[in-house]
Amino acid sequence: MTRRVLLTSVLCLVAAMTAAAAEPKAPDSHLKEGALRKAFLASDMSGSKAPRDLRQDVADELFDVERAARPSCTPELKSIKVINEQGMGRWMERWFVRSCFERFPYRVTYSPSKEPGKTTEFKIVPDIGKHGYPVN
Repeated sequence: MTRRVLLTSVLCLVAAMTAAAAEPKAPDSHLKEGALRKAFLASDMSGSKAPRDLRQDVADELFDVERAARPSCTPELKSIKVINEQGMGRWMERWFVRSCFERFPYRVTYSPSKEPGKTTEFKIVPDIGKHGYPVN
């Protein structure tokens, strides 16, 4: 009886390993992440006042924020609006991202950089109204 149980266990283990090896493998997650990032960064950013390289830096960081907040969703950059021009190298923009079938606004604040060699720095925060709901 013990030999039969052992033989049955070995056959089940071999069958399970064979089935696992035959399953199609998911594509490498880094490749998928890279394709998502590339599509996000290729979005239309014409509503921004920032220079192209700075817009790319903002979009890159915003992509990371969105993927961390909603890892199972695909973020899409929908639009950008300048909402406040304060002068002297300071302004604010609202970037809208669609993710998980919802629209999420982010406030991007630009200001002159204190760092040598860098002209402008930015800060990204979710644009939440006083009642806790996203601003549209």
